[in-house]
Amino acid sequence: YTLIKVCIDPGHGGKDPGAVGNGGLTEASVNLTLARMLEQKVSEYAEPLLTRKSNEYVSLQDRVELANQEKASFFISLHCNSVSNPNARGTETIYWPSSVEGRKLAEKIHPHLVSATGFKDRGIKPDQRGLYVLKHTKMPALIVEVGFISNPSEEAWMRNQEWLDDIAEAVSSGICEYLEEKGLIR
Repeated sequence: YTLIKVCIDPGHGGKDPGAVGNGGLTEASVNLTLARMLEQKVSEYAEPLLTRKSNEYVSLQDRVELANQEKASFFISLHCNSVSNPNARGTETIYWPSSVEGRKLAEKIHPHLVSATGFKDRGIKPDQRGLYVLKHTKMPALIVEVGFISNPSEEAWMRNQEWLDDIAEAVSSGICEYLEEKGLIR
């Protein structure tokens, strides 16, 4: 039995609040709350590793280094989307284009996520931008864009602790399914 380590990356933090919703909610705070919830759920079957545990700034290099040095089994970066159009909405999961396992993991997590958010399904997408944490991690890595903090109704949901807990549960369920299929957990 090999210990499964899941690196949970709450995007942004500290001097980098990430996107800020119309209601003043910061992406960094949503990501951290979600990461803390996911940490508890993951700890039932794996060792969770958080890239940050408080509202602090951690560079992309340091996030990737932690995951690589600890030989994490997966890297899951939690984010909220944001665009200038307040009507943009929905959930999407992004993986590194050449990562077969990254895509498989996304295919397990994403349906749970869409069902838990109740948001529009924006799909599973290969990274088009060369995102640092996907490009430089040595394990299957995903960026989960829970919803649009720039959309007032989605931002309102992001303040709801029970809803966030459902999202954490959805991500955890997807990870479990992936691990069960690989025969790594029962």
